[in-house]
Amino acid sequence: MVTVIKQRFVLEYTAGESTCRIMSRKSDGSCNGNGSRPNSGKTGERSGCFFANIKSILPCELSKLIAGDSAKTDELVLIDCQSFGEYSSSHITGALHLNCTGLVKRRLTQGKVKLHDLFSCDQSKERFLQAKVTNRPVIVYDNACDSIEVSSSSKPISLITRTLLNEGTNTLILQGGLKEFVQQHQNLCESVCHATKYEPTVVEKLVGATHKLTTATSERDVCNGSVANGPPVSEIIPRLFIGNKISASDESLIDRLDIKYILNVTKDHPNYFQHRPDLIYKQISVNDSSKEDIGMHFEDALRFIDEGRKKGKGVLVHCQAGISRSATVVIAFLMKHERLTLNDAYRLVKEKRPVISPNLNFMGSLLKFEKTSYRC
Repeated sequence: MVTVIKQRFVLEYTAGESTCRIMSRKSDGSCNGNGSRPNSGKTGERSGCFFANIKSILPCELSKLIAGDSAKTDELVLIDCQSFGEYSSSHITGALHLNCTGLVKRRLTQGKVKLHDLFSCDQSKERFLQAKVTNRPVIVYDNACDSIEVSSSSKPISLITRTLLNEGTNTLILQGGLKEFVQQHQNLCESVCHATKYEPTVVEKLVGATHKLTTATSERDVCNGSVANGPPVSEIIPRLFIGNKISASDESLIDRLDIKYILNVTKDHPNYFQHRPDLIYKQISVNDSSKEDIGMHFEDALRFIDEGRKKGKGVLVHCQAGISRSATVVIAFLMKHERLTLNDAYRLVKEKRPVISPNLNFMGSLLKFEKTSYRC
């Protein structure tokens, strides 16, 4: 149940046995009896009417809401305003991510898109819109935020909060952000991206020791030595993996990671387990070459990846070495479906799989994709 008394700027949200009560900044600035913290008046006076009535919630109160009745918890809307890389590293369980950088930030500032259009999946958008319709609280946070910082900074959380208030959304700021919340309630946070641990076999160790990497710039030159410089498979975001020919031919690895969709971005490597009815393959015939137009395959490839992830299955995108072709396709996917800029998508994939190095031609295709297809 959510009750809002507009005259007193009081929000009451009941979850199980606990009730969270957040007062407006018109009080004296001290914590109320339930632990929530009203804000001082200085920020509103300095930043204008949009921030005059920012309400906040303490980590202890948010934890009560999350740990309450599961039906009530499902109604709670948390918006994570961190970068996609930070969100992937750690976020509050159940939080919806809003990427607000680069082109997205400019278009939101210019009023060319609505905030709900920035959610990367329909389910998140529906939850957010339902909260707005029913006036349920929407709680926003980034890594380390408070109301004063939100009202005065140019960080994404400031723009998102301003937009929420402008749209009449019942908005709360998590005092101290994720940094403070995770210190007190680590059990209510999760890290969704992690490097997949892989122990090379004796044969793979011999291959890695025998074939030394040179200063090659394409997959054709480094594929034999890739094991020595990176694992056969790396998880980039949940259920999306980049791999090489070794991972594609390792049936036990595929089963262990619950991979059911396999995108083969080569011309000459077979779909090793196509006979299995539970594995779905798609092959895109592309060489790692300066003459290939990999961009013409983006639409089919990204649709295939999205289908697998929406079904909750692992998706492996592999080429010969897991360095150029597969990395290019995954970067394009992050740009389109996670609304990342090319720079942000590249950095994220590079962080999760340091050996990636799309050739210059493929980077050109990604630049073109960003300009012509990356739209909010």
